[in-house]
Amino acid sequence: MTVIANDVAKNVLGTIGAILWSTQMVPQIFSGSVFLGAYAVIQNLAVPLLIQPQLFCFFTVLAWAQCLYYDQGKSKRVSIASPIAVYVFAGGIEVGLVLGTRTLSKHAQDKAILCYGLLSAISIIAGLIPQYLEIMRLRAVIGISLIFLAVDMTGAVLSTLALAVSSGSFDILAAVSYCLAFGLELGVLILAAILNPIYYRRKKEEMLANEAVLAGTMPEMSTSTVLVQPPPPVAAV
Repeated sequence: MTVIANDVAKNVLGTIGAILWSTQMVPQIFSGSVFLGAYAVIQNLAVPLLIQPQLFCFFTVLAWAQCLYYDQGKSKRVSIASPIAVYVFAGGIEVGLVLGTRTLSKHAQDKAILCYGLLSAISIIAGLIPQYLEIMRLRAVIGISLIFLAVDMTGAVLSTLALAVSSGSFDILAAVSYCLAFGLELGVLILAAILNPIYYRRKKEEMLANEAVLAGTMPEMSTSTVLVQPPPPVAAV
């Protein structure tokens, strides 16, 4: 009964985590789905955790295709053909990684699996570095949906719990990937709580200062203006 309960718990938690992680990808770009997907398949993780990286890839490329069409003004043909090509390319790489790894010896498989897990974790860090650089530049968290960030963090926690209640051994590398995402995104939320009030207060002070300058120059302009009187009419002789 304990094994059955653990299987049910891991699938329920994994499904909720996959849904949350996948829905947050709709407006945002996330990297590393290919390596994470190959790693999940080889390690035979829970089914929702297998589907999760594939949904990541799908929504990532879909968001990129929308950027091509709406932001860069590409034609519909290019905006449709480009994501299809990426889907085929990414899927081919993932299938190749899985099948190629399974043909290796046990020792070589362990090294390949370790490599995929590390690359997945590194890609998560690399994907969030630009956000931190932008925060440093603006000294505020601008253009990042904090709601979707919270959804993503919740998905990371539930996915980690799904690994914890799994009947097999606890997958440390997969948990590291989820925990890294949670920690880095928690850092963004903390920075938003600290920097954003200062940023908006500074913007408000600048706006009030500009309004004061404009209000102070208007009377000065009116008093310094010299009115030119029209010349008196010349009397007829």
